[in-house]
Amino acid sequence: MAGSGRAVLVVDDDSDLCKMVALTLESEGYRVMTAGEGREALAKVEAEMPSAIVLDMMMPGMNGWEFAREFREKYGERAPIMVVTAATSAAKRAQEIGAQGYLNKPFDIAELVSAVEQIVDTPDEPAALLETRQVTEGESELVQQAVAGERDAFIALYDRHVDRVYRYLYYRVGNTHDTEDLVQQVFLKAWENIASYREIGRPFSSWLLTIARNLSITFYRRRHPGQSLDDPAYASTVADGDADSDPADALEAHWKHEMVWNALEFLEPTQRKIILLRFFVNLQHREVAEQLNRSEANVRVLQFRALKKLRQILRDQGYQD
Repeated sequence: MAGSGRAVLVVDDDSDLCKMVALTLESEGYRVMTAGEGREALAKVEAEMPSAIVLDMMMPGMNGWEFAREFREKYGERAPIMVVTAATSAAKRAQEIGAQGYLNKPFDIAELVSAVEQIVDTPDEPAALLETRQVTEGESELVQQAVAGERDAFIALYDRHVDRVYRYLYYRVGNTHDTEDLVQQVFLKAWENIASYREIGRPFSSWLLTIARNLSITFYRRRHPGQSLDDPAYASTVADGDADSDPADALEAHWKHEMVWNALEFLEPTQRKIILLRFFVNLQHREVAEQLNRSEANVRVLQFRALKKLRQILRDQGYQD
C-alpha cells in the first residue's frame, strides 16, 4: 500500500472532515492520528512523530500558526506540513509557516490523498505549494480562454470538473435530483461570472467548489427557513438524503451519519477502501479494480459483501430501514 503504515496527523476542528480523511488515508495504508486544535496536536506529536501533518489554520484554542511555530521551534523539520484552508491567501499562509504544500478548502478527497503521498515521499522539497500540481496540464490556458469568453474552453473545463462538483454537492444534498439541479446552477453561475475570475493563489476547481458551497447553503436555507446551519438537524438532513433509501445502498447520502462512520470501522481494509473509492471518490468498478490491482468481478463481489455487512451493522446499531 502507498502509506506503508506511516503515520499522518490531521489537525482540524471539523470532526466530520477528520473522520473522512482518516478513513480514506487508512484505506491507503497510513496510520492516522487526529486532533481538534493545536495543543492537542502537540500532545499527539509528543507521543509519536508523524510522517506528515495536515494542518487547518483557523481553529479554536491554539490555531495553525501557533501550532506550526511551536512545532518548528521544538522539532525543526522532522515532519512536513500541508496547510488546508478556506482562505484565498492559502499560498501565503503556507509560506508563512514553512509548509511543504497546501490545499484550498473545499477540496476533493482524491486531491488530498495525492497531496499527502507527495509530501510524505518528498518531505525535504521546499514549499512546493501544491497548487502547481493541482492544475492539470493545459488547464491554465483553458481558464484564460474561458475568461476571454471562449465557450469551447469553458465546456472543456466543465468536462474536467463536473464529476468533482457533483461529488461535493451530493455529499451535502444527499439525493440525485437536487444534486443534478445544483450542478447545473454552479456551472451557469460560473459562466456568468467567468470574466471576473482571477487566479489568486487557488486553482480553478476551488473557485467552482466555493460556488457550489454557497449554492448548497442557499438550497438548505430555502428548504429549512429559520434553521441555523449549526443546528444538528442540518447534518442529519444533509446526511439522510432520500428517506426511503436503504442505509447501505444509498451510502453516499449518509456520510455525516455517525452510525455509518462507526460501521465503516468494522469493515476489512480492502472492503472499506472499495466503499470509499466507489461511493465517496465516485470511481467506477473498473477504476477501482485498476487501483487495487484486482479484477472488476472481484471488486463487485467485495463491494456486495461490504454493503451487506454494513447493512447488518447499521441494523444492529438500531438504524431502521
